[in-house]
Amino acid sequence: MNVLSKAKLKLFSSLRAKKFRQKHQLFLIEGKKMVQEALMCGWKLEAIICEEHSLEQNGHILDEVSSAECLQTNLIDFGKLSSQKSPEGILAVVHFPTPHFCKPQIIRDLPQSQGFLLEQLQDPGNLGTLIRTADWFGIPHIFCSEGTVDFLNPKTLRSSMGSIFRVKVTYVSNWRELLEGASQRVWLADMDGTVASKVPFDQSSWVLLGNEANGISPETRAIPHLQKVHLPGADGAESLNVAIAGGIFGYLMGGAD
Repeated sequence: MNVLSKAKLKLFSSLRAKKFRQKHQLFLIEGKKMVQEALMCGWKLEAIICEEHSLEQNGHILDEVSSAECLQTNLIDFGKLSSQKSPEGILAVVHFPTPHFCKPQIIRDLPQSQGFLLEQLQDPGNLGTLIRTADWFGIPHIFCSEGTVDFLNPKTLRSSMGSIFRVKVTYVSNWRELLEGASQRVWLADMDGTVASKVPFDQSSWVLLGNEANGISPETRAIPHLQKVHLPGADGAESLNVAIAGGIFGYLMGGAD
């Protein structure tokens, strides 16, 4: 096992920022579970890095690695890579999925399967939870509008609990075109919509969830033929957290089966 060089430490630590993740098409994952999930799901790893005092306890993971470089480093330099207060002593550098950004000419129709459509979500924990929720209910796709928080944000990755490696997350450059091309299959979460328990969700239904503070934009609401769905609640409650709403919709879309 080689020692992590200063040059690679500089490169890998830069991946904590979105602009460098995009520049190098690499991102960091932390902890035994995340590294094992990435290996099990066949994602391409650039390197696995262990803090020198954790080599023995992580040896079984390193034995599974065939194509990535295994590196060790001291506690101080490991801390420059980690975003956790109490790191487990193992992390990996992973290649971006391809493609993760969808161009207008290839999004005229949604895939013939279920999914979430997320417009301008800003909280990385909410996005990670929705990815985890989609994985639990067997929902394979999440499409995000431009401006939605980065799905490779460290907080999003932690919240996803490894589900990021099984749910395909795609950012869409022409949101309106996507929705207009499949409006009959989209259910927009709205207080004035049909009660969710009465909606005939099927294997081609998509649920559209909006920004935490502002909901779904007026421009999106104006798109013809979008159907509206509502989760009723008790009087007095102002709103429902978007990730919790996604969990309820996920159950109704297929989890009950």
